[in-house]
Amino acid sequence: MIHNGRVKGLDGLRGVAILLVLVYHTWTESSGLATLGEGPFFLSLLYAGSTGVTLFFALSGFLVGRPFIEAIRERRPLPSLGRYASQRALRILPTYYTIALIGVLLTARYDQLVPALTLTARAYDVGQFSTVWWSLGTEVQFYVLLPLVCLLMARLPGIAGILVLAVVSGFVYWSVVTKVWSGIDVGFETQYRLILSVLGQLPAFLAGIVVFLCLPSGGVRLSEPLARLLTAVMLVGLMVVLLPVAQIGPRSYIWVTPWYVVPESLVWGAIMWIAVTRTGEAETLLDNQLTRYFGKISFSLYLVHMPVIHGVMDHTDLPLGITVALALAFSLLAAYLLHRFVESPLLSLKRKLTPVPA
Repeated sequence: MIHNGRVKGLDGLRGVAILLVLVYHTWTESSGLATLGEGPFFLSLLYAGSTGVTLFFALSGFLVGRPFIEAIRERRPLPSLGRYASQRALRILPTYYTIALIGVLLTARYDQLVPALTLTARAYDVGQFSTVWWSLGTEVQFYVLLPLVCLLMARLPGIAGILVLAVVSGFVYWSVVTKVWSGIDVGFETQYRLILSVLGQLPAFLAGIVVFLCLPSGGVRLSEPLARLLTAVMLVGLMVVLLPVAQIGPRSYIWVTPWYVVPESLVWGAIMWIAVTRTGEAETLLDNQLTRYFGKISFSLYLVHMPVIHGVMDHTDLPLGITVALALAFSLLAAYLLHRFVESPLLSLKRKLTPVPA
């Protein structure tokens, strides 16, 4: 399951997450068809591809939460907060800042430089560049919240800590999804941001943490045939779960059903658990060379794909099929260049500056 610090199956799922987001945005932005309507349910993966972000959050819950959970389990000191902060900052900020600065320059939104650098730019503040930045803010919020919660758990071990955490997190999440803040007149935008914040997306991060907690001990693994069968069942279940999202569009559904992330997280959590515990080494639909490659460039691709898609749309007048193909091709090219010359060298630097303790 875990070899040399790498978790089998999760790199492929990261690729699946970015492919869902990429295809969803490329198709809906290029075609102007933002909803599935009464179309077949299996196309819900296309029209609700934003679920890839839910999968990204679940993967973060598993991978970022893992060292803290292991420390609490083994009753040893929590990971160094300085090293943890350095790792997280080196992982996302240099690559993000590269795109943020390019975005501010190309859009001439110089007044948005500070919001961009502080991860508070939203929606179209920096044109199409900033339309996906909300999730980075949510991710960073999780990075901050995680060690604080783990410090509490370390001070309140056992059932007491679990109960306190469950009650507090449950109340906060209930407050967000039921929009009780509307009675305080916080406004539509603030309520929407709360839903998209770590508070509203908490089930996704928790799903990843729970998957790690539920990994079988003693080498118990799922047989390859059973793993493939269960994955197929989960994928069909995911299509069903995403159907109402696809029918009215993710942006509207998020407001109408702010707890949408709960069923998505449950299904993705199950798929993650299957991927990590299967015995086989053979390539699968979700874990193969292609998905692993997309997983490797996923962060760069996530940052560049929206401005590239709209750049192609704004500067060409071609048939839909060619527009989609060009948008995909140029998105991949831009992501490759960003990963090759910015992200990859900085990841190497991160490994040198923050080596894994012996």
